[in-house]
Amino acid sequence: MAQVEIESRGGDLEGVSIEGRESVVAQLDFDTGAVQLPLDQFSADAPEFTSRMTAAMETLVQRCLVERGFPGPVTIESKVSEEGRTFGAWSVSKAAAFGFAGEPERTAEDAVPRGAGYDEAFGSCLDDMRNSLRSEFSYTDAANIDRQISTAAYGLTVQSAAGKQAYEDRALCAESKGIVMDPDRISASVQYYEEAPDMQIRTATAFAECSVSTGAVQTLFDLMARYQTAMIERSAGALSEHQKKLAEISARFDAIISGAEVPE
Repeated sequence: MAQVEIESRGGDLEGVSIEGRESVVAQLDFDTGAVQLPLDQFSADAPEFTSRMTAAMETLVQRCLVERGFPGPVTIESKVSEEGRTFGAWSVSKAAAFGFAGEPERTAEDAVPRGAGYDEAFGSCLDDMRNSLRSEFSYTDAANIDRQISTAAYGLTVQSAAGKQAYEDRALCAESKGIVMDPDRISASVQYYEEAPDMQIRTATAFAECSVSTGAVQTLFDLMARYQTAMIERSAGALSEHQKKLAEISARFDAIISGAEVPE
């Protein structure tokens, strides 16, 4: 079996076997492009956790702005994304709407005119928020056991015989639709990212259709789910401690959002 070299902290992430794990599957929402994987419950990158983090960040910035005389809702750059494109475009509806680039993330509103001094106040409040959450960010940005498992599971998936076959099946389907593939035959040629939006959308939609019709995207995510499960079992102790830490951080986010914790 192919192996991925990765620094292990609290669990052996190399040489895992997924034999007998055929019942483990990823849950895919083909409309939204959302994916549910076994590692989500332990991951600082899971949508539920990142949504809570973003809400806490926005709450702190908004309270700060209100104190400076600038009321109104606040939107900051968000890590939240429903669509899981680990293996490329596969939600036909999303591809048809946004092409290969995917749905744009929310961006900061620091350029929205809200009166004299708003930009300066917004920047200052962002800095205050980052300082307030410095400890939490330091932990969630680190290469903790959840990210080690995610990286290793992805590597083993794409190196596996079944993963390579899934990619090849999709490439053949895409080429039958006239799509030029990159030499690695994993993704469509980068030339399409430079095309006019309507052309890019047509190509991305056809590519996504091949991801679904060949079963490639389901196969790839299922393989990753199985590798994750095997590694979760090997890293139970480290993951338990990591989960406790994320729960503590999440509880602080909730306190900020609810108003139970108001920074001085």
